Amino acid sequence: MARQKDTDKSDQAFRELIRVLEDAIRAGADSVGMEYEDRNWIVYHNFGNTGLGAARIAKELQWDVINQIYERAGLSRKARGKMQVSLLGKDYDVAVKTHESFGESVYHLTLKERQEKGEATVQKKKKKKNPASKASAPIRWEFDADIPTDDFFDGRNLNQVSDLQEAVENFVFKLEQGDFLTWEAVVCEEQGLRLTAHQKKAMESLLSFSEDEDDQILYLNETARPSEHWYVILNKIVPHLLMEPYRTFDFHDDVICDGWQQIMAAIKKYGHGLSLPPGVESPQEAVPAELRHKLWLQCCFNNLGGLRQGGMTLEDPEEYISIDWFIKNLRTFKDSVAYFGLTLESLMTKLILPEKDQPIFVKMMQDKLGLSSAQEPIAKHL
Repeated sequence: MARQKDTDKSDQAFRELIRVLEDAIRAGADSVGMEYEDRNWIVYHNFGNTGLGAARIAKELQWDVINQIYERAGLSRKARGKMQVSLLGKDYDVAVKTHESFGESVYHLTLKERQEKGEATVQKKKKKKNPASKASAPIRWEFDADIPTDDFFDGRNLNQVSDLQEAVENFVFKLEQGDFLTWEAVVCEEQGLRLTAHQKKAMESLLSFSEDEDDQILYLNETARPSEHWYVILNKIVPHLLMEPYRTFDFHDDVICDGWQQIMAAIKKYGHGLSLPPGVESPQEAVPAELRHKLWLQCCFNNLGGLRQGGMTLEDPEEYISIDWFIKNLRTFKDSVAYFGLTLESLMTKLILPEKDQPIFVKMMQDKLGLSSAQEPIAKHL
């Protein structure tokens, strides 16, 4: 009976959370803030940089709602997470991050509607006859003056977090939608290059408003072809995701913590068949090796994010689990550890912890990995 009551309370709390998020969507908010004030959890609707107090969570469900966020977003070992929910009949990704303010936890939930891949609309013009298809050759990403192109960045400043976040999201979206692959197929056809199986499939998926095969495709979904190769765009984005050195006590925006993994997950899933730079064997290797390995190490460092003076500290045994997760991720990215020949000594130049946590960290790493000194290579112990 007690278990049934707990289940019912959890269900009620989840419904209350859905109500809060749906109210925010109806209000046009792009994110929701939750702060504990005067013994109540207050909900704020955020519109850009402006937050407006909206409502209180039902008092009897307040802590259960927080537990729902905590569990569904996977916040047990980190300060950031993501959950998927259905709101007002549509699927949403909710990015969650939490931090402390004056000793109280604050939650920030960013709402993003999930986009389903659909058929593309096409705008064409008459084109010249193509030469006979040639054997595979590099795509020339150069176009005549009368061919419209789209500047992916469109004046965005990637040193600005909001612009960087938008660039990452747009890049991932275009991968998911197959835009890069489809445009490569279009250009190959224009240049008389033989289409790969992936490119043929992309071309077949186009919904054309013209049956004339001599029409040249100028726009997909009202957007012209990108002015640069997908991997050129990628290599303009990813350097801005690197924090060097990584200071655990600094605030790291979501795009810095998650952007690289989001991009690489999308490339792994949707990058099959994309053209590659000379000498590169897979889409995942389109980023130069040194930068790629630095970013994978940064994914490991994120496990220690939040260690700071007056906050999380390794002096608290409950935080030891962050070391376990750190080592687990080092094993996952062992190739990156080996690439730099990391030792504890060199690691501590890339990963900056609060002074009081440094000796605890070093000793725990030595004990858990069996390192005899700070100069011994870490990779062979993973």
